[in-house]
Amino acid sequence: MRAAIVYYKDKHEKLLRNLSEALAKGLEEQGLTVDILDAKTMMSKLAVYKFIAFGTESTGTFGGKLPEGFTEFLKSSGAMISTRTFAFVLKKGFNPDKSLLSLMSVMENEGLFVVSSEVFSKADEAIKAGKAINVKSGL
Repeated sequence: MRAAIVYYKDKHEKLLRNLSEALAKGLEEQGLTVDILDAKTMMSKLAVYKFIAFGTESTGTFGGKLPEGFTEFLKSSGAMISTRTFAFVLKKGFNPDKSLLSLMSVMENEGLFVVSSEVFSKADEAIKAGKAINVKSGL
């Protein structure tokens, strides 16, 4: 099964990329073929993927805000209604949980089915989550 990890960067590109690679390792252990995509430079639509993880970071002092342009990116990414997804944010700043809730809300408003979500600060957390996500249920 094909999966994608799409990260949308603002300031912490290297950390987001590293966490995406770690999450991919965990998903690959489940037998998935994983592509890691930078949302700001990708040229393809996401409808070809059966499972998609979206990762980003908080903006704003007290969390809850997503990087400018993320919502528009998601709307322009192709028909993904009912696609199983995973949401993650970097553990940076105050209240990253609020940012995670904002991310999940935007995803669900686009018709995506969020099966799980996490706040990551280290790569080993992302690997562990990748191994544990139930990506195949209901497919």
